[in-house]
Amino acid sequence: IQVAKEKGVYKGRPLLYSPNAKDPQKRVIYHRVVEMLEEGQAISKIAKEVNITRQTVYRIKHDKGLS
Repeated sequence: IQVAKEKGVYKGRPLLYSPNAKDPQKRVIYHRVVEMLEEGQAISKIAKEVNITRQTVYRIKHDKGLS
């Protein structure tokens, strides 16, 4: 695994909710979450509205560098 990581082949599991996710619906949800975070809405409200976990919202927030 270490050798594969060094070669850049082993990258782990792809994220479900990201700007380049395979599923177009999950891409739409990702962009909606980012939009709602930028508006300053509450994490729990976002999670309930788009039907994902709060932890996923926090991960998107952290990855985007939003505070």
